Amino acid sequence: MNNPEETPKAMKPSMPLWSYQLQRDSRLAVRGRKDLETLLIARSFEDERFKQELLTNPKVVIEKELGTELPESLEIKVIEETETALYMVIPKNPYEGLAESELKANLGLTLDDVACWVYEQQANVLLEETSSVAVITQFWTDPAFKQELLANPKAVIEKEFGKNILEGVEIHVLEETTNILYLILPRLTDDLHFLANFSFLVPVAGQDSDLINALGSPVATPTTVTVPITFTFLASCWPFDCPPAQ
Repeated sequence: MNNPEETPKAMKPSMPLWSYQLQRDSRLAVRGRKDLETLLIARSFEDERFKQELLTNPKVVIEKELGTELPESLEIKVIEETETALYMVIPKNPYEGLAESELKANLGLTLDDVACWVYEQQANVLLEETSSVAVITQFWTDPAFKQELLANPKAVIEKEFGKNILEGVEIHVLEETTNILYLILPRLTDDLHFLANFSFLVPVAGQDSDLINALGSPVATPTTVTVPITFTFLASCWPFDCPPAQ
């Protein structure tokens, strides 16, 4: 890829709000959107009151977690999945308006590369990577496909990937813009195949962090603390019909 300093202004991604670019004085030294979403989802699993607050006042809660203000024009919507309603978020194309030939010539990127990049910033996704990248790229480039996916997402996904989505489960497609972001909270379920306990690392800036104080381990800046989280995993084929056992 070309040197960023030499990249023409028109070639730079339009993504400051889309990517949760964080100010230097942010309390949590998260590296990007996925880290932040992962933290918020984990907190929601562990703390019902926090989850309800996040659903009701997402921007306020996120600003409090970060210890800094987000742009006034940014709207964040948090939606919780249910047993019958799932959501697929289509990220904004950060290079919208540029032809793929321009991306290739100036940045050495294809639209699939860009779609893979934005896909990797989502903490909760409906489809696996290859399928998601294909859907995102076609959504960006094919107006007819975009309208059909927005209007009939379940039928389109079943047709494109040859999979039957479980009866009674509806898919909703949400399109992000520069100023509108979505965070989807996965549902917890009693229909378990297994439970898994694991820890994930939360980078924290500063000794005054509530998280560090709660753990009773004030340490030097910056640092990383390990937070034990219990996640509930669904069957790997859900929400699609599982193939019959061999």
